[in-house]
Amino acid sequence: MSHVIRRRFLAATLGVGLASGCGDGGGAGSNGDGFAVTGTGGVGAGGVGATGVGGSPQSAASGVGGDGSGIGGASTSSTTGTGGGPAVSGAGGTSQGGTGDGGVGAGGSAGTGAVGASAGGTGATGGGDGSGGSAGTGSAGTGNGGTGNGGTGNAGTGNAGTGNAGTGGSGGYDYWPNPDAPANSDLWIRDHHDSIRVMRPRVLVLDVQRVGQPIATVTQRIIDAIAEGSRYHGYSNAGAPVFLEYEIEKIVDLRDPTAQYPSFWPPGPNFDVGELFTSAFAPRYGFENPDQPGSYLTMCQLFERGIVHELWIAAEAGVRAVYENQSRMQRYDANLNKISGSFQECTNGCFNDPQNRVNCSVSVRMQEVNKGRGPGCFTHAAGHALENMWDAIPYIRTNAHRFFYNGMQQRYGIPYNRLYDIDCFLGQAVGDRKCSFPSPTTLQYNATTGQSMTFTEFGQGCGDIHHKPNIYGSGVTSAQACEHYGLRDGANGRDQTTLYSQAGSLADTKMAEYESRFPDCDGGWQTYIRQSMPGYDNPAFAEDGTPMKNWWPFLFY
Repeated sequence: MSHVIRRRFLAATLGVGLASGCGDGGGAGSNGDGFAVTGTGGVGAGGVGATGVGGSPQSAASGVGGDGSGIGGASTSSTTGTGGGPAVSGAGGTSQGGTGDGGVGAGGSAGTGAVGASAGGTGATGGGDGSGGSAGTGSAGTGNGGTGNGGTGNAGTGNAGTGNAGTGGSGGYDYWPNPDAPANSDLWIRDHHDSIRVMRPRVLVLDVQRVGQPIATVTQRIIDAIAEGSRYHGYSNAGAPVFLEYEIEKIVDLRDPTAQYPSFWPPGPNFDVGELFTSAFAPRYGFENPDQPGSYLTMCQLFERGIVHELWIAAEAGVRAVYENQSRMQRYDANLNKISGSFQECTNGCFNDPQNRVNCSVSVRMQEVNKGRGPGCFTHAAGHALENMWDAIPYIRTNAHRFFYNGMQQRYGIPYNRLYDIDCFLGQAVGDRKCSFPSPTTLQYNATTGQSMTFTEFGQGCGDIHHKPNIYGSGVTSAQACEHYGLRDGANGRDQTTLYSQAGSLADTKMAEYESRFPDCDGGWQTYIRQSMPGYDNPAFAEDGTPMKNWWPFLFY
């Protein structure tokens, strides 16, 4: 039994407008549109001045009375455009689409452009088909489009030219996915990493779990939690923008009304996720293949075409679904070049795919959803994939290991590589605790088995999914650099530290607030640690002293 619900969610806390990548006061020439014309219109200081759209191709218009390739918008004030002379019959013209760079002026006053004396001319025979303008090469504008209206001369009746679209606008997007880069692992993400303002990944949700809250309610709460966590230093900056605006592309209801799981669902306990990637399973998702009428897109095709960017499965984790987050991520070298054919397949343990059917050419992100738990459990589960991005992205290995207290053996010369390697963890009973803090920057570990240690440089990181800054969360005070990570604003160029847990501190206050909004699985901590990660527009420094990259786009490399 399969029911499909198509929905699009945006985080309720958002109000972020979509930037159009508009060019400054540019005439149509910056888009490289081929207009079939016969006469040369007056240039006009404010001319066309319509808002540029960052290079999106416009339709070739009918033969225009004047040559629309004036450099309009170059001046800050405009005289009235004189319009084009009347178009006469002819071959439709071969004027080029114009190479104007979009101008830098404010767009000038609207030119009224006198109407062509013969309304643009009808042409004795309507004119032959124009050959169209050649492709313009104007680069995308860097500011707001001009507001001046173009002349009002009517177009001739000759057939439209066939000019090709300009090539100058592809760099105008500041969001992903976009028409130039619809899918995961597109090199556009790498090449425009530092200019991406917002990411809107689309999710396919498979609901196979009969019990729990309504799936639409669950996914909206998850989206809100992810959005809040993506606000860099949102705990101290109320105006911090959301960077991750997840959208639900489709919810597919696969629940069986009489059985715990439908008969076609892969059995447990070793859930074979590869079954979901077969052509036999594709009709259940309901995405028809436009290239092959009567057939359906497979899971890999959905990812490769950028229709979806993540798969969420509401079923028993690790038994009838993936466990927490188990994805297949494209690997990159130290220069962020793809390593051909190399994928990380164990983002938090390894998914089961004995027949190697999860073989898409792009990164595939897969995540469990538990309808019986709060949104904090989702961000907790997804957090393990954040910790483990270092295997696919060397940049994260270099710049995030200190944040997550990973690589400690090499950095500090202590016996353990991660906090996970010592027998101290969040929720551990007080009587069983083996870690203590003689001072805020000294961690004393008294091992039952293995090697005890005294770690005297504690506090220059933040923590990990299972370890708050002071390991335990309450009753212990330690130093932490979560709120100053990478800022180098402390003594001797180190990160300044603050104390946790200390009543009334920013960390304690905000974690309590976030726990009430995104409860379960220490959802307050999961939100706080995410807001501490270097995100959009962060002022932190990388290990080599260069500006720190936003870590979030790496999720979709």
